[in-house]
Amino acid sequence: MKIDINDLVIAPTKKSLALEHLRACKDTKKNLGDFLSWGIDAPSWSMKQHLMWLGAAESMKPPYKSNAVFWQDKLVGVFEMVEAADSYGVQLLYFVRGNFQKSGIATVVVEMLTENAFLGTAWDYVEIHVDKANVGSRKVPEKLGFSIDETYQMPPMGTKGTGEMDVWVKYNPYS
Repeated sequence: MKIDINDLVIAPTKKSLALEHLRACKDTKKNLGDFLSWGIDAPSWSMKQHLMWLGAAESMKPPYKSNAVFWQDKLVGVFEMVEAADSYGVQLLYFVRGNFQKSGIATVVVEMLTENAFLGTAWDYVEIHVDKANVGSRKVPEKLGFSIDETYQMPPMGTKGTGEMDVWVKYNPYS
């Protein structure tokens, strides 16, 4: 699917979007278990939806800054900025709706949010944690000039996750 990035609308996530967030996850059901442990550990799809709603509600509380991304009035992704390990940086998390993956949305939005983090709020760095096996998500920081700062091990997430997490970091070029 070809998407003109000029047609994307980024807005702060609101609680009223939680149901649409669930629909986006349902559209991405085949991918839910790939890298997210709750995606395969929940005993039923309704439980998975409930866990997603809880996650969406939590992402709207501080210290999260959650952004919903729309294309033609349809929620196509959620991008969140959370405090990093120290008070100088921010971590970026992202989810792109299944049929909108591989469209360049994640790369464009991560690039815009990274620039905003450096110019608007003057963070010293932005980091993205990605499972080594998650090839699609790894392409985003690679394309944007992030570099692997460290790797750590955690329990594997989902059916394809290795639990070996790379921390991709980009430092503020303006400071």
